[in-house]
Amino acid sequence: MTVGSLRDQVIYPDTFDEMKSKKITDQDLVILLEKVQLKYLLERENGWNSVQDWLDVLSGGEKQRIAVSKVLKEFIYFLSF
Repeated sequence: MTVGSLRDQVIYPDTFDEMKSKKITDQDLVILLEKVQLKYLLERENGWNSVQDWLDVLSGGEKQRIAVSKVLKEFIYFLSF
């Protein structure tokens, strides 16, 4: 897990600017969280810009599903070509 926002956890290793240059939107990220059954984190942690110590905040299973969302993000980006 990286230090930063909830969004940073999902888009890592990309930065916010790289996310935008790839034309990935927050709505795309919501879909990713839905796919890995973590959409509730947006409400629980007060949105994409919430900065937490994610190693302590997320359970082991949530950390694994965040990792899966990162892989899905890359597939979606490459398949969009």
